[in-house]
Amino acid sequence: MFILEERKSISNPIGRIVDSIEKMSNKNLDFEIYEKRGDEIGKLYKSINNVNKNFLEIITKILKISKSVSSSSKQLSFVSREVSERASEQASSTEEISSSMEEMLATINSNTKNAIETNEISK
Repeated sequence: MFILEERKSISNPIGRIVDSIEKMSNKNLDFEIYEKRGDEIGKLYKSINNVNKNFLEIITKILKISKSVSSSSKQLSFVSREVSERASEQASSTEEISSSMEEMLATINSNTKNAIETNEISK
């Protein structure tokens, strides 16, 4: 009888520990072992609860950082598109200025040629 009781006092807590570890391995962190014991099994329960709590904190931090990175990525994408649009507009303006300068140069060359011809004729 004593051996049977002693066996239960060891096998039941070990079963709870195994169940808890299986839950953790199946990504279920929504549990806590609520049994206060002053022996090694109690310390093991407390350690499992602490590991579980730490995992939850780490996952929460990772999710928070992930959301922040996602938000920053969206902002960078928006800014990048804006910069690209402005660069395209600037390239277009530069092309227009270049074209206008070519026209002005052609007009100046034509005027210079006409002035030289007029000067030659007036001599």
